[in-house]
Formats: sequence, C-alpha cells, structure tokens
Amino acid sequence: MENKKRIAICLFGQTRTLRTIDKVYSKLNIENCEIDLFISSWDDFEDKTSFMNFTDTEFLKPLIAL
Repeated sequence: MENKKRIAICLFGQTRTLRTIDKVYSKLNIENCEIDLFISSWDDFEDKTSFMNFTDTEFLKPLIAL
C-alpha cells in the first residue's frame, strides 16, 4: 500500500475567470499526493464544466435588495 499525502485546496469568493481555474487544475499532478479541490463562489455563470473534477462545490445565488 502506497502512503500518499493528501492536499486540500479551497477556492472561494467571486470567480472572475474560469480559464485560470482550468490552467491551475491541469498543472496539479503531484507525485505521491492526492488532491481534493473545493469551491464556494457566486453562481454568476452558466457553464460549470470547469468544476467537474472538484471534490465538492457550492454556488451561492446573489441576493438582490430591492
């Protein structure tokens, strides 16, 4: 049995560019490590395919005061 280190990465706040997330995720191939990705962000975009490989996601609906 191989002893892998576990790393958790949490992104939070307003996600301004999904291309950056795709670039970061593509580079996260660390030998002997298991990486869990989490995100909590505003739900202000339609395409969420960039988050398919995340361990858990939370997308908050913006509150608009009238």
